[in-house]
Amino acid sequence: MQSINYRMGFLFQRGNVIPNPAKKLSFLWVAECAGYFLQHLDHVHTPLLFCIFMFLFIEIFGSYIISAFGGSTDPKFLETATFGMRIFCCMVSIVGVQMIGANFFQYIGNARKAIFLSLLRQLILLVPLVYILPKFLGLLGVWLATPIADFISFYSSYIVFMDSIQKIQA
Repeated sequence: MQSINYRMGFLFQRGNVIPNPAKKLSFLWVAECAGYFLQHLDHVHTPLLFCIFMFLFIEIFGSYIISAFGGSTDPKFLETATFGMRIFCCMVSIVGVQMIGANFFQYIGNARKAIFLSLLRQLILLVPLVYILPKFLGLLGVWLATPIADFISFYSSYIVFMDSIQKIQA
């Protein structure tokens, strides 16, 4: 699982695009920063389309990707790894929202929310899910832990981010 996580992390780093312009805005007032994000939401489309393309690429060519890393000699390994990679990557296209939310709160000086959102996916959610789900679902539980953590962190980040934007604009 860690090997797939490393390779997918490399492929989907393009999804983290918005924080770079946000770094330039870190010294502006909070309202101006929030206004910038709301006015430039079109920057989200390019990395989102890239992530969707990569997801479809993995769905279509998953077995070839696994074969490139030595899975072509054992058909059982190829089948299991392809299935696992497809489950593991099903929510990767939305992980960027969680990263953007954490970076946004870091740049506007709200450390508590930034730390919470940064730790939410990998530590608060993923570690317990990897421990608990396999007891009930076996290997499928290991594969499902990451997409479940990704979805919950995406939804939580979206709620916290939009709530803060509404407070800033009010």
